Amino acid sequence: MSFEINSLLPAIVLILGLVAALVAELAARAKADGGDTGTYWSRIAARTCVAIAAPLLALYLIVTAFPDARASIPGVDRQEYWLFAPLLPWSLLLVLGLFQAAPAAAGRWLAGSIGYQIDRRGWAALCALPLAGLLAMGWSRLGNAPSSYPAANWTTAALLSITLLAVARSKPAAAAAAAAEAPAEQAKPGPSLPDWPEAMRAGGVALADLFSRPASLLKPRPTASDRLIAEWRERIAAKGSLGVSDTLLEAVHELTRPQAVAPGAERNRLILAPDNCGQHEVVGLAAADLSRKLGEATLIITPWPRPDLTERIKRWAAPPEGSTELPARVAAPRSWKDLQEAGDADVWIVDAETLSDRLLPRLRYEANKPNLQQRNLVSRIGMVVWWDVHAYTGALAANIWAISRRLHRIIRAHGRPGVRALALARGAAYGNAELSPFLQRVLPYRFTRDQETRIETAYVRPLRAYRIEHDRELMRTRAADVLPERAKRLPLTAALVSTQSGWTTRLDAPPHITAIERESLEKAHLGDDAIVADRLTTERPEAGASILPITEASALSLPEMLCQGARSTPAGPPHCVGILPPDNPYLEYLLQAFDRDDSPWRSSRLLIRAEGNPNIVRRHLLHALYEVEETRRGLETSLGWNRDILLATLRELAGTGQLIRREVLFLDDEGLLQADWLCRNDQPPDSRPRPLRTVSSELIEVRNLAAGDVEEAVPLEVDPDRAGIEAYPGKVFVTDGRRYRIDEWQSHQTVKDRRQIACEQTDQYLVTWRQRYPQIQRLQKVGDEITLEGLGVITHRFVADAVYREHLDGWLERDGSGRLDLRKLERPVRTSFTTRTLTLSFDPAPDEKALDAMAAAFRLMLPVHLGADDDSLEVVAIHGLRAGRDYVHGVAIVDLYPGGIGLVEAIEADNALLQNIFKWTHQWLREVAREGLAGADRLSASPLVRAAEGDATLDFAAAEELLARLSNAAHAARR
Repeated sequence: MSFEINSLLPAIVLILGLVAALVAELAARAKADGGDTGTYWSRIAARTCVAIAAPLLALYLIVTAFPDARASIPGVDRQEYWLFAPLLPWSLLLVLGLFQAAPAAAGRWLAGSIGYQIDRRGWAALCALPLAGLLAMGWSRLGNAPSSYPAANWTTAALLSITLLAVARSKPAAAAAAAAEAPAEQAKPGPSLPDWPEAMRAGGVALADLFSRPASLLKPRPTASDRLIAEWRERIAAKGSLGVSDTLLEAVHELTRPQAVAPGAERNRLILAPDNCGQHEVVGLAAADLSRKLGEATLIITPWPRPDLTERIKRWAAPPEGSTELPARVAAPRSWKDLQEAGDADVWIVDAETLSDRLLPRLRYEANKPNLQQRNLVSRIGMVVWWDVHAYTGALAANIWAISRRLHRIIRAHGRPGVRALALARGAAYGNAELSPFLQRVLPYRFTRDQETRIETAYVRPLRAYRIEHDRELMRTRAADVLPERAKRLPLTAALVSTQSGWTTRLDAPPHITAIERESLEKAHLGDDAIVADRLTTERPEAGASILPITEASALSLPEMLCQGARSTPAGPPHCVGILPPDNPYLEYLLQAFDRDDSPWRSSRLLIRAEGNPNIVRRHLLHALYEVEETRRGLETSLGWNRDILLATLRELAGTGQLIRREVLFLDDEGLLQADWLCRNDQPPDSRPRPLRTVSSELIEVRNLAAGDVEEAVPLEVDPDRAGIEAYPGKVFVTDGRRYRIDEWQSHQTVKDRRQIACEQTDQYLVTWRQRYPQIQRLQKVGDEITLEGLGVITHRFVADAVYREHLDGWLERDGSGRLDLRKLERPVRTSFTTRTLTLSFDPAPDEKALDAMAAAFRLMLPVHLGADDDSLEVVAIHGLRAGRDYVHGVAIVDLYPGGIGLVEAIEADNALLQNIFKWTHQWLREVAREGLAGADRLSASPLVRAAEGDATLDFAAAEELLARLSNAAHAARR
């Protein structure tokens, strides 16, 4: 083939080079942090010069200097070959470069500039201009003659030009871009602090290293042109908060922007984000703006009372220092008196229970009294904020499902059009949490894709996590001598030592710490007229160190909880976290396995949207029809409950005279005449507060008889059938900062008849667990059975109705010294009710000790992976119980609410979850087995295991062997 000057081959070379560069650019962009490909292309430029250009230049010089050598070089006169030859090694360089990691400094010589983190890289294109001139002149001289321009050198210059253009169009590193766009928010170095772990150990607090995380590269901050967004940033920075997520700020600002709203339009926003990334700041500012500019009120709903949240919202809703603006009035009512005193507050912060039993009746009353002197609250609400929606799981979700819809119906009937709905939930790293379906079901709003905002979990400061050892000698150290005897508890002592060392500390005290014990810590003197309270903070971004417990509910969310720690503190030391020792041995294992690739940490907690309990439907239906009358079809749409349960409840209430029904006629969408029943309730429902973790209409009061007839005299209410579970004799619990102990009782029927259990307030520090013996009786299969075939074991899985029985013969209690004692009852308390179970039956029948140990292990780990409290479910070993025509040898996961609240159905519907439970439990017990008898004895001695198994010898090695066969098998399911 002759090579002509006007050939298309040079153009083809350029096209191939551009295509290869485009593919490499896309691959490098996906791989690079923050989308910066400058380092990658800088390395390609260097290697193109060294690996391709230099050898070809040397070859050209040799041929020119020694003409006789030309004949010994194959194809030296076939320049069309040499035109394409550099493409192969250059493409190889592109591929190899993708598999190499290098620090950003490796590309600083070309992608950056000396002494600076940021610059504009367009100047790199200027380097390609001389090469472009050579390419243009060389094109006309390409050919096969000895005097022709060297084709290989021409192609190399073309490839190098493409590389330089790629460098020029690359973007600066994300972290540096963020720093450049917000220089005013950079934390300045603060006073030097002692090394936190060394200071803690010197103060007598033993620490063990757990894990660490480097600071993450942040994505570039978007440039906001809106003047009001810039004003929000300035106000946040002026009050000392740094690094607030701009994505969060702009999402909330867009939601609250004044705009015309069409009838029926929804202004909703769902934000999935790590804790403390700016939620308090932006919600406080948004509420203040809505009040000041539009005269609208903001309603914030929390899962439980949050005094700390109230103080934070007040801080951020307050006007800037020196401003003439009137401060937004923030109210957090919990009683009828609080509701009256709140008046026309601008921001209302209520827990879900107060909303259901007190605020919603007020909204209904005001909506039907148009002549009130003040504007009623329901007509003023401009934004509803649901805080920490991820906490509404299990029994709480069943009630929130109804309460959120009751509020939505009142606002639609009597409120202003276009009320904003903002849902804030903790993000989940893994999809098995099923966050979006959960939130879409629990709340009555529809969140479209463009109404959902996700904020990544990024560590703004390096994190160092330690386990605080349970060292009893700690109480006799110099630091502990500062505290009174009642406050000498591990978390309080650790917080004292941390503040003594000068670190601003956040203390998340465990639930068994009372207000008076914490107050004793806060009043302790640090010297120089300072007290501990001066160095304690409720704001994690302002805390250089944190002390917190790890619980079943929080274990899999530690990254989301901690990643924003210390973001507003002076630059310098990392964020240090001390994790208190857990009582659950499975949590101990998780902490040690945090950095393992196959760890259960690589999952998120499955949130349970419990629903369909007839008692909950009945309870809230009476309220809903008292607040707003509605047709049967309208109730099905607005409440979204199970149709059969809803219709049955309506018939029952109408039959007892609790509802008024009248027939109405209407035209459907097709113009056909239809009939329906319009239902209403004219009698005010029982307005007594009812805990949202209960399902019954009539509850048992746990009453402090010495307190008299005041609201605080009833610190706890429980479902009658669950009295032996939640209010067992001898139980010690803390409510509203006070510690109580339940008196001994022996007859479940007597308690139900009296609807009351006595308790007394106590200052004695105790932690208790009920000593019970759970059993399953009368299994009746519901629905289909699923069979899983594995390594010599066949697993039969089915949902069943069952009678759950529990014999309570005492309780375990641990005092402040750590001593664990068993207290026996004179006569056992028996609990029995019908509920739902998920039963796993194994064929052939395993050893009974293996099943007992497996049930004990499942009991410890299931609450970690499921959105349910440990007293919401039980795991029972079954040895030969009949279910239909079959005999069951296996374990049953039991819903501990009479009739069930959907826990079992949620587990059964998730095939992957059950397989992972087998795998994770096997991994854990394998670690226990490696410790030999010591590991098994330590696990058996745990109070959580002893509370259900007593002193029985558990064969965890046999359970591990059975789980190995279940978790390693390739199962095939058939119905």
